Amino acid sequence: MSDSSQPLAGPGFSVNAAAVDQTAAVFALLPELLHATSLPPRFIVAHVAGDASRLLGAAAFVPQVQNADSPGFLTQCRVLPAYQRQGIGRALLGRLADEARAWDVPHLHAWSAHDDTSEPLGFLRAVGFRPGTAMHHFILETAPMRAASIRLQQGLRSRGRVPADAVPVPLARVPIEPVVALFCAEFGGSPAQARARIERTLAHPMGQALSSALWDGATLAGFLLAGASDADGSPEVSFRASDRRCRHGWPAAVLLDEFTRAMEAGGHAQARYYCNDRNRATLNLVRRAGAQPERVRIHQVLDLSPTP
Repeated sequence: MSDSSQPLAGPGFSVNAAAVDQTAAVFALLPELLHATSLPPRFIVAHVAGDASRLLGAAAFVPQVQNADSPGFLTQCRVLPAYQRQGIGRALLGRLADEARAWDVPHLHAWSAHDDTSEPLGFLRAVGFRPGTAMHHFILETAPMRAASIRLQQGLRSRGRVPADAVPVPLARVPIEPVVALFCAEFGGSPAQARARIERTLAHPMGQALSSALWDGATLAGFLLAGASDADGSPEVSFRASDRRCRHGWPAAVLLDEFTRAMEAGGHAQARYYCNDRNRATLNLVRRAGAQPERVRIHQVLDLSPTP
């Protein structure tokens, strides 16, 4: 998202729903939507007033609820660089917010999380987005993390906080349906989107070796999805979720212990790991184990006031 700038001559710009023949141009402006698991109900475009063929920007949301804490739709907005800082992005998002209110969702989420140096962040804040969940990215060293996870799990087991029969199994052996259900309960999004992400990770040998679950044949207490990083192929923990009915956070401890065991067995010295700021126990654990902070990226949320 972004909002440098070439003044518009004449009467300015207009904002409308996109016509069918503008679809290709909209996807060129918003290529992220080509990878969405469902299409927006409509696209909103800005064009030179009186000339709908001259697009200046576009915006859309994907009607899949994201984020359990601030439920809402993912949205993307982009204005051509030459026409930024003229109120076009604000007008596009204003129209998009009106569209979203008809769906009775309380929030819109920026398409991507951003760090403090991200160029689009100024635009998002200017049009009313606020900081949401922060995602902390770390580089884990296997040896100290393994030692820390063993101590944590042993301490929990000695205090009776871990069920005696809690034994991790490879995630690939667990039926996909309960994994998808827990994924969506924790992270939001559509079941189709979750299933595609899980199956893509588990199709890779590293994903099969490093991903695990706490599954007794009937109940899924938690899972950890890990595989090869898209950036460089190194190990990366993509998602970890626990059934909220499991007290004391024991699934996280057991799954992290199993992950470090698999890392050690596979001869992997490092891994990327990230978790949001709601997982205080996990954050404290990886910090105590000497994990190196890589970056913090913050999701941006727009609160939608009810329709008058």
